[in-house]
Amino acid sequence: MLKALKKEHLVPIFFFILSLFLFAWKIGSIPIIDGDSAFYAEIAKNIVRNGDWMTLRYIDPANIIDKPPLMFWMIAICFKIFGINEFALAIWHSLLAASTVLVTYYISKELFNAKTAFLSTAILITTAQFFYQGRVPLQDIPLTLFIALAVYCFLLFDKYKNRPGLYLAAVFTALATLTKGPVGLALVGLIILSYVILNKKWASYSKIDYLARIPLAIILFFAITLPWFIMEYQKWGQPFLEVFWGRNFGRFLMPVDTVGATAVTDSIKPQYDFYSYFLQLLLLLIPWGAFVYPALYHAFKRLKNQAEKSSLLLLFCWALIPLIFFSISLNYKIARYILPALPALAIIIGKFWNDYLENKKELARPMLVSNLLNLLLILPALILLTAIAIFKFPNEQAAFQPIVFPFLSILSLGMLAATLLLLRKKGYPAFQTFFTSALIAYIVLIGCFAVYFQEANPTRYFSQKILSIFKPNEVVGQYTGTGTAMLNFYTDHHAALINGEENLAGFLKQPQKTYVLTDNPKALEEFEKKYPGKAKTIEKKSYMILFTN
Repeated sequence: MLKALKKEHLVPIFFFILSLFLFAWKIGSIPIIDGDSAFYAEIAKNIVRNGDWMTLRYIDPANIIDKPPLMFWMIAICFKIFGINEFALAIWHSLLAASTVLVTYYISKELFNAKTAFLSTAILITTAQFFYQGRVPLQDIPLTLFIALAVYCFLLFDKYKNRPGLYLAAVFTALATLTKGPVGLALVGLIILSYVILNKKWASYSKIDYLARIPLAIILFFAITLPWFIMEYQKWGQPFLEVFWGRNFGRFLMPVDTVGATAVTDSIKPQYDFYSYFLQLLLLLIPWGAFVYPALYHAFKRLKNQAEKSSLLLLFCWALIPLIFFSISLNYKIARYILPALPALAIIIGKFWNDYLENKKELARPMLVSNLLNLLLILPALILLTAIAIFKFPNEQAAFQPIVFPFLSILSLGMLAATLLLLRKKGYPAFQTFFTSALIAYIVLIGCFAVYFQEANPTRYFSQKILSIFKPNEVVGQYTGTGTAMLNFYTDHHAALINGEENLAGFLKQPQKTYVLTDNPKALEEFEKKYPGKAKTIEKKSYMILFTN
């Protein structure tokens, strides 16, 4: 694999094509797997149907959506081109994910060399969390891409005094803000500011020439971001500020989403576990998770090398700012929030591997720590988590066994084989085994998803069944859960979320026909004991049940 470095100009093309394959293969045949993706798709569908590209609407037109518009515009454009379907929902996202891989290659090459860039890009493309997010259309991949592009353009400005680089950094920061709100500006701003302070570059930027450029870059940022916010404020007034800004800033200080809650009456407690993301990294970066902390330690030691100091400082700021920022937030420690740190962490791990391959003796001890982490912690954790899923969720996991077990088996065996090769100090074969086995595991996972996912999670199937028998004035509902976005998108009707046995009994008392889907057979069983004869099963499939009144 590393022989491809001899044809250096083909490497970025190879990685872009490979990543596009991984992120786009069979996206049109696999149903939506994330409720947030369905939520975004429904909003984009409304843009296409009502022709209003400024105001985002979900179900109730009077409700203000606390999201900026860029992602919804991209989905809506694809809906206009390809029709309203899963392919259109995801293809733009697959392209952005592949572009993130490409940008990571060029940043790594700019910071170090072509070999480190090759290793870093191979690591990113096979990192579990990045692979998953690359296939699930959410805000995090576009945010990660725009932050990476802002960092890259700033790097060119900092290294070569490239004037357009500063202005392009402002443009991509604006796009990050229009993708996920103030957090886009906050992350880029903190990364660059931290780097400038730590690298003691403030004096060089205080020259008259630079002082004239920085205000222009700020003006450019506001020229791109402000128009949409001004138009929405003019339309909604103070409620827009209270909802958009209140929820975006409030989400940092206190959880505002009902993740894991069953009703608005459930208490939403802040999460004080600052350390959570630092533990998650070991699994999120699989099969490379065991290398992240030895690599960070190695990079910290290399700060003494003046030739690499600036590059490593930028990487530390880029990797640690998102991790620390979301760690001190009291919101849920959801894995995808720290995705903007992954390209930087991949480069740090790539640099660690590059230095190990060049001098095995110097890095023998840190690499031994990585091997022990794999053998004693990460691989046992994978087995333990699988066992817990089997015993705690017997119905759900049984449906997903044909999807997950082949993937986990290939990935785990590949990690074990690669770790054993590393213990024998066979660096190149070990890296190739990590990369190749992960790649094969992901390809198998995609194939299994295409074959088995609709059987395992038949939401789309039941939605089509409802549509085939649905008549005017009939209603749709979902019993238990945290949202109805998938049912809304696939049935094209507003599905009511029903939590609690009394609420379900009231819903089924309606004079018109009702169709209710549940993914909680036990809850339905308890309801039928309390209200016998009220729910009539239409069909059972996997762990889901469709019933009526």
